[in-house]
Amino acid sequence: MNTLTVEQLAGRLETLEATKYDAVTQTKNVRVVIGDDGYPKLAGFPAQDDKGLPALVPIKDTAHQQFAAKLEVPIRYYRRMLEGSIGDRSLLADNINHWMHSDSRGRMFRFLDGHLRAIVGPGYRGLDNFDLMGATYPTLKEKEVEWKRSQVTDNYMYLSFAIPGLVAEPIEGDIVQGGLTIRNGEIGQSMFDVHAWIYRCICDNGATLQEFVSRRHIGSRTNVVGDEIKRVLTTQTRALQDAAIWSEVRDSITAAFDEAWFHSRVKEVTEMHEEKVEEDDVEGIVEVCQRRFDLSDGERKGALMSMVRDGDMSRWGLINSITAQAHKQEDYDRAMQLETVGGKIWSMEKTDFEGIVEAAKKAVA
Repeated sequence: MNTLTVEQLAGRLETLEATKYDAVTQTKNVRVVIGDDGYPKLAGFPAQDDKGLPALVPIKDTAHQQFAAKLEVPIRYYRRMLEGSIGDRSLLADNINHWMHSDSRGRMFRFLDGHLRAIVGPGYRGLDNFDLMGATYPTLKEKEVEWKRSQVTDNYMYLSFAIPGLVAEPIEGDIVQGGLTIRNGEIGQSMFDVHAWIYRCICDNGATLQEFVSRRHIGSRTNVVGDEIKRVLTTQTRALQDAAIWSEVRDSITAAFDEAWFHSRVKEVTEMHEEKVEEDDVEGIVEVCQRRFDLSDGERKGALMSMVRDGDMSRWGLINSITAQAHKQEDYDRAMQLETVGGKIWSMEKTDFEGIVEAAKKAVA
């Protein structure tokens, strides 16, 4: 898992901010063409030299997924064309153009770093990473949080940090810290959210727990008339709307400094460590988790090896065996999904965990 320091993150966000460009237009005003490299490009917007935006814009995978969804082209067929020959990709361009030009609705096209990254509704109201960082960093600095990891991917920005004073040793030699993970997406695929996060010092694992704040990215509709192309600018009105959101986020961060909540989670660690399972059932338990949480074969094998190696045959051991696989991921989004899987196993009722154990027993019976 490749992470950034807070200084590196700030620098990366500043660089990206300078290349952002949003525009709203009717889809009939744009088209997809095949570039000199043989791959689809978006045409129809004037080049923006100050934003590094060319006249023929490369299309990110997230935007391809949104083209498929919004134009109701089956994703497997879409990918077959995209990953095929140049003739297949020309067919894809024809498909996209046909369905875009038969749709009179407006869309917001979001560009970043010289690429098309998203196609969203004209009323999309994004909470941008740069603004989020600027609004929350003073509060985090004031609270003297301990930064653990951060990253910006094509899909999300992540901030994970531990909170001073929220430290405990529920099991001898196993120290945990309380903290938060903030996640934000700018391309319309998700909510902005703040989750409780428990950090395990002995192995740098983290488990993502309950949600404190969640907000969808949506706003008032932007009117699109005729062939008009509207660039979406940051305005005083938008700043006022943001102020209420950032206030809510800062309040959630402050609320997370709750010793009573943290120590109730520490008690749960002790209880989960006492939920022992038979060593002969471990392989089956991990296989049940693979099916339930959509783990890959590599993740399943890694979790099994980790659990056997560490020797903790308990629910706590299972959680840590799965979150440990996050460190092996080159895809940061996937690493954070694995930490969320750990949180789901943590948060399930005792009877639900017993159900996993029973399903494993039946599978080998």
